[in-house]
Order: sequence, then structure tokens, then C-alpha cells
Amino acid sequence: MKSNITKGRTGWFAPCVVLALALTACGGGNVSPAPLDPRLSTVLDDLLLHALDPLAPGRGRPDYPDVAQADIPKADAMVLKAGLMRGATPDLVAMASRSLQRLQDSADADGDGVVGWGLPFAWDAFGDGTTNPGGTVYAISTAIVIDALLDQGALQGGAPRDALARQSLAALQPFMDPTRKTPGGLPPYSLTPQDRSWDVFNTAVYLAAMAQRLSLEPALAAQAASLRDWADQVMEVMAQRHLTSADGAWYWPYLLPGSSVNDLPHAGYMIYGVETYIRNGGRRESAFDRPALWRHLREFLVDGEAWVRAYPNFLPSGPARLYDIGFVLLTLCQLPNEETAVRDAVLNHMPQYRLASGHYAKYPVGLPVAQPLPVEVITEYETYLLAGTAACRAAGR
Repeated sequence: MKSNITKGRTGWFAPCVVLALALTACGGGNVSPAPLDPRLSTVLDDLLLHALDPLAPGRGRPDYPDVAQADIPKADAMVLKAGLMRGATPDLVAMASRSLQRLQDSADADGDGVVGWGLPFAWDAFGDGTTNPGGTVYAISTAIVIDALLDQGALQGGAPRDALARQSLAALQPFMDPTRKTPGGLPPYSLTPQDRSWDVFNTAVYLAAMAQRLSLEPALAAQAASLRDWADQVMEVMAQRHLTSADGAWYWPYLLPGSSVNDLPHAGYMIYGVETYIRNGGRRESAFDRPALWRHLREFLVDGEAWVRAYPNFLPSGPARLYDIGFVLLTLCQLPNEETAVRDAVLNHMPQYRLASGHYAKYPVGLPVAQPLPVEVITEYETYLLAGTAACRAAGR
């Protein structure tokens, strides 16, 4: 679907490109937070002072084969979300302003007129020999960016909010196209035809949650009914396809066909998507056992293990990545829940990822494991940690 929105440095965000001004005007970043947990203070200082490029926060090493450096929209979206949270420091607000501009500049990276976000390099997403070209629009990248832009719009209000809502709708609409449905009736993993043969639950649920958020936007009143209907349809599939663990927790496979189970960040996407849909008025709330959703996170902790697990306790697993830690903190601290023990366990394990340089490694460092894990720094994962710790700061955790 082609977009009629004009892209440019004075385009979608022209009324308030400078995020710092928006935050000051709207009462955001200058609000004093609760006393800061020292575990969070160290991480925020490290990431802002040592880890991220203030002029290009989403640029760095990605976790993809043979790619040394790239601009990752998901990373800029995480920085933007962090900068919009209560108690954001001036340095973080300035960094988020850069990320906002970078998201604007990359909204049609391949110049084909389709608004959306993805990866700037080629990637075989499913290892099936079908390589997507650089500039491919991916569902999860687009959903996460929409999430950040709607946060920005909610803070600004008025004409800037309306422009952001229309832009977000333009990015979502290609995934709502019924001719692009997967065999299971879900939106596709990407906009390339070869990726439509897989049902991927975490990307679909995040998109549906964004459709529900968009249905509440004043500028989209004419589209509200169709957005709600589409979100409901996706969520009906989600409820029907859930699995139940021996402890009664709800979880999902990563994809079908296949038998893999979501690891921690993708389990987090599932919970975040369902909760965001419900908290924004989703009509299928009764189809979900919300306590059972959250209870699944307990299955990533095992007494006697020196780490947070990458996979739940009914599967063999090593330690979680920094990516996992960052997004589960964002979910636990941004959304109301009763899983304080899980949150505290994740916060307690967080220092294991810290390097002397102030960077945070992909895996915890120095664990007593049979085969040492590689010490790698992935910029995108550091931005997830930034968003997670900023959310906990904003919540006064």
C-alpha cells in the first residue's frame, strides 16, 4: 500500500521535532522521580555516558551474522520510549530527540513509498534460504516504532499527535491487508511474500495491540471501528492458540509450523501485546487468563541457577541475553502486575552483564558454565536495557 504522507525533515514531526521542548511543555522529563534504585542508577549512567552514541543512538553492532554496524529502528524506538518516561535526564531527552528524527528519516528506507521500519541489510529471517533484501519492512520493527510514536503523540497532543497517528496508521495498514494473511489468519512477519507461510505469534500480537491503540486516536475516528475489529480478530486467534504449562501458565510457540517455544523477550512481547490491547479497551479481554499470562514469567527463574533463563523451566536453557533482560524489565515496570519477585530477580541479575568499560554484554559475564559464553556488545540490546531501566525508574521501582 502506497502512502500519501510526505517524508522529510520538516514533515511528520515538524510541530515539535525537538523532544526536549515537548517534554518541558507537557510536564514530562522535568518531573523529579522517586529515589532511584542504585541498580538502575548505574545502568542509566553507563548507557548514557559510555555505551550509546548521542548523535546516533540506534547505530551500532547488531546481532546478525556478518553485519558489523547498522542503524536499527527498534533501537531508536527504545531510546525514544526511554526519553519520554517520567524522570528522564536532559541527556536522555536529547538522545531521544535524535532517535525521533532518525525514525522519521528511516520511515521509507528503500524509497518505495511504503511507510514502515525494518532492517537496512539483507536477512534470511527463517533460515529457509529466502533472503529478504535490505530495507524490508518487518512487523515487529514497525509495531515497536508505532508504540514509541504513539507515546510521543500522547505527550504532545494536538496537531503533532494527529500527524503521528496518521503516520502510524499508514505503517500498519499493509499488515492489515487480508491478501497478506498467514495460513493461520495472522498478519505476516514481514511484507515480503516468502515470509507469509509462517505464523509468528509475538509479532502479530504486538501489531494488534497497536491497532487497538490507534483506534483511540482522535484523528482516526473514521478508521476506529475497522482497527478494533482487526485487533479483535487477531486476538481471537491468539486466545485459541495458547498453550498451558504444568504450572497453569499461558504461553505460545514462537512460530507455526514448528515446535519452538518463545524465549524470554518474545514471551515478553506476548504479555506486553495482550496487556496493551486490553488496557486500551480491547473487547476480547475475557478470552485471556491474565494472571496465567504473567505467571509464565516465573518459569524463567529456577532456584539454584545463577542466571535468568533464556527459555522456561520445562526446556533446557542457558542464561538470557541482555535483550531479554531489557524487554522483560520494560514489561514488568511499565504495566501493572503482581510479579514483584520476577522483577527483583531480574534486577538482581542485571549487574552480571556489566563490563568494566561501562558497556553491557550480550550474555552475563563470568558465570560458572561448562563452556564460557562469548563476550559481545550488541548496541540494540543496550537500548532495550535503557528502556527497561528507564521504565523502572519512572515507576519508582
